[in-house]
Amino acid sequence: MQRLFLSELDGASADSEAASRLAEVRRAVQSSQRCIVITGAGISVSSGIPDFRSPDGLFQQLKQKYPSSVSNGRDLFDATLFHDPGMVGLFYNFMGELRNLVSQANCTPTHAFIKQLDEH
Repeated sequence: MQRLFLSELDGASADSEAASRLAEVRRAVQSSQRCIVITGAGISVSSGIPDFRSPDGLFQQLKQKYPSSVSNGRDLFDATLFHDPGMVGLFYNFMGELRNLVSQANCTPTHAFIKQLDEH
């Protein structure tokens, strides 16, 4: 696994606009008190965790497994599901399956980068 360290961003080719922009980001992050990283579920796909919306993603898997209970992904992430004991059980089963996937997943370069940001 290749890791990108903030201190290495300045070492990239000075001719490159991308290197210049990365160096600018590095300086901004280093001088900030807080940093927020916004990502999607897709950053975990390469580690074996499906995203939500792709054709073989988690929502599609749920629809195949529970066709009469789940019509879309929001069905499991809407607070009203707690009014239906069957949906509550389905929610906990889904979360348990997701937990198993996460526990078997490997850290991706993106995860490592975010962790490094958190440590600095």
